[in-house]
Amino acid sequence: MEDLSGYADDQIGAVVRNVHSDCKASLNRHVTLAPVIDGVEGTFQKLDNSKTPDPNRIKLVGNVPASGKVAGGILRHRGWRALSISLPALGKADTSILTPAELEVE
Repeated sequence: MEDLSGYADDQIGAVVRNVHSDCKASLNRHVTLAPVIDGVEGTFQKLDNSKTPDPNRIKLVGNVPASGKVAGGILRHRGWRALSISLPALGKADTSILTPAELEVE
């Protein structure tokens, strides 16, 4: 939540590499991910055109007919779903606190 407007783009970019790496490691430690559609991005992906795809799983973009039924389209993003989530027990922790405040005692 820190205001980054006072930093130059190259300063932020250098830090983001570490933040991204740490976030990825944390996510991999607790969540097993898999693509929603296991296809190659940029290629045509067939869909079951007998029914409208579940909007929670597949977001149709572009020239979508009003019925929402399509034969397929170009895969722009494979999407992600959690196969498993393994978070540590919270015990009696207050789940509304995301990060505690810090006080330096002098």
